[in-house]
Amino acid sequence: MLSDRQKLFAAAFCLTLAALLAAAAAHCGELRTDAAFAAVGVGLDLGTTEWKLRTCPACYERHPWGQSTGQRIALKVAGASAVMGAEVYLRRKGARRKATALRWIYLGINVGASALTLRAGRR
Repeated sequence: MLSDRQKLFAAAFCLTLAALLAAAAAHCGELRTDAAFAAVGVGLDLGTTEWKLRTCPACYERHPWGQSTGQRIALKVAGASAVMGAEVYLRRKGARRKATALRWIYLGINVGASALTLRAGRR
């Protein structure tokens, strides 16, 4: 059975991903792909962080602004929004390759953060 805090986290997480994908669906094809990449990266990082904090008693969040689940979600949504905004700007300026590179870099950062999170606390 899930606790109230776990239910709140799951609901906030699902709403965040749904908001990203709904915003992407309102625009054309490239933005949908950008939103999908952002959602996968954000979901992976948030999921591994929450899992590690709940299963490892010695583990803790190092970022001073990410001490609660809500703060972590807000930071990730802000980061994903900023990256997606930069990608839209680059595409409008005709720099499609730079926008695609930014998409992959952001995904790589989130995957790297997830890998470090999973590695934390292991001896």
